[in-house]
Amino acid sequence: MVSKKARVLVIDDDPDILSATRLLLEEEGYEISTCRNGRDALEWLKNHEPPSTILLDVKMPLMDGWTLWQQIRYERGIRDVPVIIITADTRMERMAELTGVAGFLHKPFDIDALISMIETLTQRRERGALPTRGNIAPM
Repeated sequence: MVSKKARVLVIDDDPDILSATRLLLEEEGYEISTCRNGRDALEWLKNHEPPSTILLDVKMPLMDGWTLWQQIRYERGIRDVPVIIITADTRMERMAELTGVAGFLHKPFDIDALISMIETLTQRRERGALPTRGNIAPM
């Protein structure tokens, strides 16, 4: 488990995924915030301290995950927050690698793989060794 309570922002339009992910990650000691679409997440990010990691779905209403990723990757204060893309669309893995996200998981994802990825990213961020251009292997 991480040395301090890491904050994770989970962005997904599926309320069941949000609920289950929140429950499982909170049991591991993470502080969880959730948003149902990219537009709400962008607003959340502008009004809160940056999370340790962002877990981001791709296909959502109002603003999809790729559009949100394009906006936050250039925003001072949040551009260094590692982003893990989660999606059921297996064709998105290569796009994730090319755009520089920190990690990629297929839905349905293995919670142990997710926790491992979040721990690795959080530890690297705490040490100042932020991931670059997708150097966390997909699981």
